[in-house]
Amino acid sequence: MRIRLSRQVHRFFLGLYIKMSLATSVYESAADAGAFIAFCYLVFASIIFIAMIGASLYLIFTKGKHSMETEGTVIDSECKSTNKDNTSRVCNVEMKYNVDEEEYFYRGGTSDTKEKKGASLTMVYDPDDPQNTRIKSGIRRKSAYIMIIIAILVLFVAWLNYYTATKYRAVAAANTVGMVADYAF
Repeated sequence: MRIRLSRQVHRFFLGLYIKMSLATSVYESAADAGAFIAFCYLVFASIIFIAMIGASLYLIFTKGKHSMETEGTVIDSECKSTNKDNTSRVCNVEMKYNVDEEEYFYRGGTSDTKEKKGASLTMVYDPDDPQNTRIKSGIRRKSAYIMIIIAILVLFVAWLNYYTATKYRAVAAANTVGMVADYAF
């Protein structure tokens, strides 16, 4: 009876060892794949970072089509409510401005701020077509700075993912399981 019990115990532990070896093998493979996936994310994020920084620098250091500035004077300004409770409105402004001693007129939308008659606003215009103008808003520069912040965040998150996946095997394995779950479901 003693020999039989020993063989059964031996078989149990051998089966357990085989199962544990298989689980360890799957875990290690998943961790290796997760580290590789994190590296791929880091490369992709670096490419996105470079593209966004390049586009941002272009927006900051070039003036675009509307590269010339002049001062315009408000002739008329009116605002209309866009909803029933008057919490949102659209304002239209009519302005006059001079380019090379020639007078031009601009009519267009502004923010929800009503401009006073006679107020002076900076206009930007296309030097090849002075009638192609708009009120200077600084949106190019603001967009560029927002893109820089987003690019830095994307790169930081990808780097953090790569760092944790290479330092901690469980995180790397979780990356793989998460990716497989995304594709499976």
